[in-house]
This record gives sequence, C-alpha cells and structure tokens, in this order.
Amino acid sequence: MVILIVLGFIVILLGIALWLYQRNVWRCMECNFTFRVRFSQYLAAPNLGVHQKELYCPYCKKKTECLEERSE
Repeated sequence: MVILIVLGFIVILLGIALWLYQRNVWRCMECNFTFRVRFSQYLAAPNLGVHQKELYCPYCKKKTECLEERSE
C-alpha cells in the first residue's frame, strides 16, 4: 500500500514538472536569446532562485543564468 502511495506521488510530481516544462521558455541573461531546453536538462539544471536556472545557452555557447518566461 505504501509503495502505491509513493509511486502515485512520484507520478504527480513528474506530471507537474512536465506541465511547467511545456509552458515555459528560457531567456539567457547575457545575450537575451530565448530558447527551450530538453526535459532532462530542465530537471537536472540547478535552480538559482525563483524562475531562474543555470542553463547552457545555445546562442552564446555559455552556461549562464537564465530566466523562465511563459511561452506564447
């Protein structure tokens, strides 16, 4: 019974993460390039604050602080 509860909780958390991943894009603080990341990058990237992650920018080719923005 406990295993089912834990598995259900994990599924719910992954569902929330997938929903957030699909609705947002990221903007590099150095070059202002807006881009999307892979889901694995989204989960593995360290958070730097609310709506901020350290991500690899495909335009300036640097690992920089990026801001989360809503995609249109």
